[in-house]
Amino acid sequence: MARKQSFNYFDAFVDIAEFACQSSLLVDSVLNNFHADELDYYKDTIHKFEHEADERNHAIMNALAKEFIPPLEIEDISDMANMLDTVVDDIEDIIIKLYAYSVTRIPQCAIEFSKIILPCCQKLKEAVQELPNYKKSPSLNGYIVEVNNFESEADELYISSMHKLHQQTDIREVMVWSRMLDGFEKVCDTCEDAANLIHNIVMKNT
Repeated sequence: MARKQSFNYFDAFVDIAEFACQSSLLVDSVLNNFHADELDYYKDTIHKFEHEADERNHAIMNALAKEFIPPLEIEDISDMANMLDTVVDDIEDIIIKLYAYSVTRIPQCAIEFSKIILPCCQKLKEAVQELPNYKKSPSLNGYIVEVNNFESEADELYISSMHKLHQQTDIREVMVWSRMLDGFEKVCDTCEDAANLIHNIVMKNT
């Protein structure tokens, strides 16, 4: 009798990475076509992506609890799932903060951050897609490097945006957008953490 095929962890990783990409697309659309009165709707919309990512993460953990021989070390699978899920959480948090802080206008720096977050999430997804072929993939390392490069761009944008923001005299504006900028940068930091985790997994298994 053929052995029943085990849970496909790699496909589940890709699913979560895809929810990150969908969430980043939604954030980009919200920022570029901003209407404060629609934030409540988009808050609920992006939460659906976050919920689906959580469900895939839970499925991974449930499968791990029953797995006899996982394709990677249990700790690596768990860390990868949780890190990708955190990326989705961090992106959702952008919309939540826009709503919670009753933001009424979007500065240019937020648009610029979105232009970094979008491709950063896409390259992370492409890296995740290559993970099953890590022993012979010609492109995996390049995707990881690109995610790191986007994170470096985000760092530079964060510093320059914070500098410009703190030249303003509107205390509420400074407070709100300091926290918003922290959130934007955090997304890119978490993407880099996920990409570095992929790199570490590859190094351990080659």
